[in-house]
Amino acid sequence: MIKRTFALMFGALSAALVIGGGATPVIAADPAPDATLRLTSTFNYKGAPAQYEVVNQVLAFASGAGTREHRHGGDAFVTVLEGQITRRSGDESRTYSPRQTFLEPRDSLHAVRATGRTSVYATFLLSPGAIQTINDPNYPAPEALNTTPILQKTILNTHPAEFTVTQLVFDFAPGAVLALHKHGGQGLATVMEGDLTFASAAGTVQRAANTSFGNITAPHEVRNNGNTNATLLVTVLVPAGADATTYLSAGV
Repeated sequence: MIKRTFALMFGALSAALVIGGGATPVIAADPAPDATLRLTSTFNYKGAPAQYEVVNQVLAFASGAGTREHRHGGDAFVTVLEGQITRRSGDESRTYSPRQTFLEPRDSLHAVRATGRTSVYATFLLSPGAIQTINDPNYPAPEALNTTPILQKTILNTHPAEFTVTQLVFDFAPGAVLALHKHGGQGLATVMEGDLTFASAAGTVQRAANTSFGNITAPHEVRNNGNTNATLLVTVLVPAGADATTYLSAGV
């Protein structure tokens, strides 16, 4: 059934059709390009079995912009997408470049500042109802603050004490497709740029920037039907022994 569904939605003929003897064959269109996996970040997590609110967030910084001194109501897992950012906590500071990652532990007072145009992908694990960010009024604000172009959240079922927080970033050229697949744990797929179409046995849905698709454990395809590039951020909470992503043949 899934094979038939996706064939009807997205499929193209894979062989030439010959109309009558000696007639010019009708050649199928070139296959759609594949989406590109830009990066994968993994963070091992150990706590108590719990239910989590997962937040996908992108913070954008102009050159020299930063955050106030603040703390979070849950652990944050951060990957630099572009630019360079310096994180300061107490007397310690460290600078991070694209594809590098860092952890912001719950209740740790810190601030970050960018060098050049910078964006970071942050995943938060919060207890449902917890406050995500608390600014400390005892410290002055920087001259320029960051912006938050992407902020999406969902509440997941109870998770075991140990799992891996996995961040995936996929880039889609116009017409590109992320083939039929499923993820090995609950999470959230958020469109960062462009428009993407998610197709599963339940139907198709279109998502624009700063909107999300939540049923990532079910088999689904993702396609960029637009004429501009698109980017997808996927956070997966992967239990021990599971794979973050499993690609499926059309017959599965």
